[in-house]
Amino acid sequence: MNKEVERVEKKLSNQGFVSKAPAKVIEEERAKMDDYSAKRDKVLARINELRA
Repeated sequence: MNKEVERVEKKLSNQGFVSKAPAKVIEEERAKMDDYSAKRDKVLARINELRA
């Protein structure tokens, strides 16, 4: 999950990509980043619960 979040963050921080990509693609990438981040947070929370 961390790698997916990092991949999308890099893509969205690339000004060349952002300036050339259609708005729909950028919104899809942002949605992916939000989804991956939420899933990662849930997994980390669950791991912490199991450790306690």
